[in-house]
Amino acid sequence: MVRTRKCVSLAAMVLLMQPPRITPLAMLSSSSSHQHGRSGLGDSTAKRQPTWTDRLRELLQYKEEQGHTLVPKRYPENQGLANWVSKQRQLYKKYQANDTNFAIDAERIRILDKIGFCWETSKAYSGGDESSWWVHLEELKKLESFSENVPRRLRSFLEEQRIEYEKVQNGEESRLDDRKLAALNELDSSWWKSPKGLQSSWTDRVHELIQYKEEHGNTLVPKRYPSNQGLANWVSKQRQLYRKFQRSEMSPSALDEDRFRILDRIGFCWDTKIASTSYQDQSWWSRFDELKKLDSISEGVPPELGLFLRKQRLEYEKLQNGEKSRLDDTKLSALAELDPLWWKSPRERQWEARFQSLVEYKKRHGNCCVPVSTYPDRKLANWVSNMRKRYKNREKPGQLPTLTDKQVERLNSIGFVWDHWDHKFDSNFE
Repeated sequence: MVRTRKCVSLAAMVLLMQPPRITPLAMLSSSSSHQHGRSGLGDSTAKRQPTWTDRLRELLQYKEEQGHTLVPKRYPENQGLANWVSKQRQLYKKYQANDTNFAIDAERIRILDKIGFCWETSKAYSGGDESSWWVHLEELKKLESFSENVPRRLRSFLEEQRIEYEKVQNGEESRLDDRKLAALNELDSSWWKSPKGLQSSWTDRVHELIQYKEEHGNTLVPKRYPSNQGLANWVSKQRQLYRKFQRSEMSPSALDEDRFRILDRIGFCWDTKIASTSYQDQSWWSRFDELKKLDSISEGVPPELGLFLRKQRLEYEKLQNGEKSRLDDTKLSALAELDPLWWKSPRERQWEARFQSLVEYKKRHGNCCVPVSTYPDRKLANWVSNMRKRYKNREKPGQLPTLTDKQVERLNSIGFVWDHWDHKFDSNFE
């Protein structure tokens, strides 16, 4: 691969020769050197500490040789430069946070920007920048083997390339093009194989998770998952490590940002509480589609769909009472389109059907006294008799389900006869 060297502009070089602005930290170090006495100035054996400009020149030389400013944290050839580069990024974060104790000013930031300094390594290694991929490849070239003593960052990079390679093999869209494949094969023809001897490696678990997502449409593997309990435990562990990472409690070797990035790309859910809302929403519409396949949602409803409908009725009742409900306008419209009386329970629907039959009976006969023994519709006759019993038992709860005030009001509106014998007696004297 031919590397293009980026030259620093003349304006940037002029800036390099300018004395850096004195910052609070610099003033502190300067004053402390005077307080320690003059013996240090006359000590010929004392080694002069590199200045900020010295380190900048070393970084320029590093960039000319490597093509980037991503100096590794462990860089035996010049560990001082590695530490300095890391320090600049730390100070830059303080600068962005408006920390009053920062020790880097806007001019130095501008100088580093001029030479293409990378302030955020996580973004540089995220793959968004094409050059970052080749930076990793150059680092891989320096290794003796891909299976032993691979640095953590490069190990994660290889794991991601293996995942992308599997996509290529399955005919799926992949970021691993022919040029990159050829470069990896030139380094090691077996690069795509995971190191042997590892029990259920991290990459293997990622493959299992991708397969789970293809089957279930999400990465919410249950905690108890007999089909692959190892995967369930692993998924739970990744979330634990992520929470520790956010709280700065995680050991650097446990899980790094590259692995977070790999999981992000496959749509991994880090917070199950946040995801539960969208997951429940998806589950709701899945249940609704099952309801649409039924001939009726009042009779012969499977138990699991019956439970779903009962929950929706409870949510509808909350809505009617002005309480917070998970039933939004879209879902309400969908249910109403399926059945205008969906919000009524099977018992309520049955009551409504009998009531309408009684209304029709009154239109034909002029009263609501359906004879129990002679009327052909025995169900209606028994229902009328049952309503009278329930009305009498309103003061005696526990014997039969009592009538609600609204039901009594509706029956009264059509002239319902609560006491058949009193009505018959009165009719004989009319």
